[in-house]
Order: sequence, then structure tokens, then C-alpha cells
Amino acid sequence: MEKLNVFFQENTVGFLEINDDQIWKFKYSPKWLSFKNKFPISISLPLQESGFSHKLSLSFFSNLLPEGDVRAQVADYFNISQDNSYALLKAIGGDCAGALTVLPDGEPRDLHNDYRLISLDEMDSMIQNLSTKPILVADGHIRLSLAGAQQKIPVFYKDEKIMLPLKNSVSTHIFKPSNLRFPGLIENEFFCMKLAKSIGLDVPEVCLLNIKGTNGLLIDRYDRTLIDDRWTRVHQEDFCQALGIVSHNKYQSEGGPSVEECISLTREFSSNSISDVKRLINWICFNSIIGNADAHAKNISFLYNNNGIKLAPFYDLVSTVAYSGLSKRLAMKIGGAKEINNIYKKNWILLAESVDLKPDLVLRLKNEMIDMVLKESKKLSKEFKGMSIIDDICKLVEKNALRLSKEL
Repeated sequence: MEKLNVFFQENTVGFLEINDDQIWKFKYSPKWLSFKNKFPISISLPLQESGFSHKLSLSFFSNLLPEGDVRAQVADYFNISQDNSYALLKAIGGDCAGALTVLPDGEPRDLHNDYRLISLDEMDSMIQNLSTKPILVADGHIRLSLAGAQQKIPVFYKDEKIMLPLKNSVSTHIFKPSNLRFPGLIENEFFCMKLAKSIGLDVPEVCLLNIKGTNGLLIDRYDRTLIDDRWTRVHQEDFCQALGIVSHNKYQSEGGPSVEECISLTREFSSNSISDVKRLINWICFNSIIGNADAHAKNISFLYNNNGIKLAPFYDLVSTVAYSGLSKRLAMKIGGAKEINNIYKKNWILLAESVDLKPDLVLRLKNEMIDMVLKESKKLSKEFKGMSIIDDICKLVEKNALRLSKEL
């Protein structure tokens, strides 16, 4: 029986075990269950003395790992089978999304934050080598895991200086390098995130960081906070984790969460459910206008704090339709519509009725969102003159706004 220890700050939350038959079992530590400020690390893993099933344990912890090509590259680098989620978590669980740290049994929990300053030349070299060294293991001291299918580098960023967090030290930002497969993807996400901010959606701060002539996207980590001049982790979980669904089933067509399930989850568990359900509807509307067909449940998270559970800021906002080779099939159907170009008034009404909301409310939110996005996209696009991907997105916004406004 192999064991990984799961920590929250200096506290041992529990233990993740795997037996010879590759069956996972997570169990809370007795000390955690008696801890005054204890909390369940997931809605799918409520506080209890007995251990959890293989399915629930795997669903939560495997969602902390990278996906797709990034996962394959990480596995290849560590000489681990990409199907071996447990071994991958053991290798790179030192700094995950949220507040949990997953370490091999016997490895001490180091609460000291230690960083190494790197130059733009070194950063550029790391970016160029991401395909062969996709996770930072500089000097054998860095153990980092970020979920998702895009290459990402967790960094500590302060006073325009980039530092690498050593061992289990807290990172404050995520850096996304340019993507050769999808030209302009960084600028695409930057524009969409800035557009979202301008119309009032809750999103992290983002900026373009030029590394030796190539743009990268620097994103504030909303799951980090500064307390008494010390950066600490804030617990979060994405909606696949909350619903006990493994990451490779994140799309609704593959058994993943639906919009209705996400709204129901928010209504039941958010400490401010009325406001957060409205925020979620606005997120759905915004994605339909910018042409983001890849808005799935792993792009929605709960953030845990002393005031309870609330929707986390939205992230990974990208116009996927701007790339002709990407599918227009919706990650989550909207009122029965399966493709992003087939969403009409009737679909918004069906969505509203399916989640016990007044259709007039949803239609009003949709129309208000259309007006704001049209206005702000025209204003914001002036800062990106001559950038073809931004021109394409603005044309898509106008086209989508016209279709979504039709009384069909």
C-alpha cells in the first residue's frame, strides 16, 4: 500500500492511498476531523471518518493534474505512464491549484517560501524547451502541478521580476507562453479577459509580458492571498471535482456536467447563491457572444474562505470559434443547443425553464450582455490595431450579437 500525504498549510488533511490493484482511497486524518477550522476539501468528499471510494478519490485528485499533450509530455519527462495519475501526482503535487499540497509519505512539509530570480534569457530558454521539459524541475527543487491542456508556468512575480518558486513554495501568478499551434492565442485570451473585466465579469488581472520579442500572458492567481506580508494558498475546487467527475469526462457529450447541473450546484452550495447564479448566467452569455465553445465545468470553480463558498473569478476566456479548425460543438449545451452557432431565443427560454428561472430574467441578462460586449469590444479593439486575431474576434462578436438578438 503506497501513501501520499495531503496538506493544508501546516495541517495534515488526510491520506491518499493506492493498493496493488490500483484502487485509490482518500481518508481524512483524525487530527483534521478534530481541528477547529476543519472543512471538507470537496463537496464530493464530505467530512467523515471512513475512507472514500476509488471513483470519488480519483475524480478529485486526478483533476489536479495536467491534461492532453501537456500530461503526455510531463509523463514522458518523468518516465511515467501518462495513465498513471497516482505516480504523476506523487511527482508534481507540490504546488497545485487551490490550497492543497500533495507529497510522498515521509517527505517533510516545508512552509518556508523560497524563490530564485530568473532572467528573461533563462525564461525564454524554458519556454523554448517546454515541449521536452514541460514542468519546471530546475535544480531538482521545483514540483508544480497545474490542471488544463495548455502549457503553463507557475511563477512568483513582483516589481516586474520573475522568480521560480522552489520546492513547495507559493506561486503568485501563472505564465502562459505563446502557442505555435494557435497563432495569437495569448492575445486572444488577453483581449477576452480584458473585455470580460470591462463589462463587469469577475476575472483575475492579466497582462501581456514580452519575453525576448514574444508575448506571454501573466495571470494573477486568485487562489493566493497575502496575509501579514506572507503569500498563502486559498482552497478551491473546480466543478468536475465538486461533482465527482474525472477530467477526461469534462465535456457534457462524454458524461460531463451540464449547465443545469452547474447552476444547481451553485444554488445549493454557494454562500451567496442568488448573486452567483446570476454571475454564472452572465458567464454563459459572455461565452456565447465571444464564441467560446470550450466553456466546460473545469473552467468554473468554487473558492473557499472564512465567509463560506462562492464562485471563483472566471478564467480561460478565449474565442475558440476564431480558429476554423476548432470544433463549434458546445462543451455544455445551452437550452438544448449543441453548437455555438445554433443558440437562439428559444434556447435561452428552455435554459431558464430548466433551472427554475424566469425566462424574462435570462433574456434580459443576455440582451444587456450583448449591448455591453458590443460597446466595449469596439472600444478595446482600438488598442490592438493591426492584430488580425482581434479583428476576427470583433467581427465574430458582431455576428454573434446579431444572431443572439433575433426573436427566434
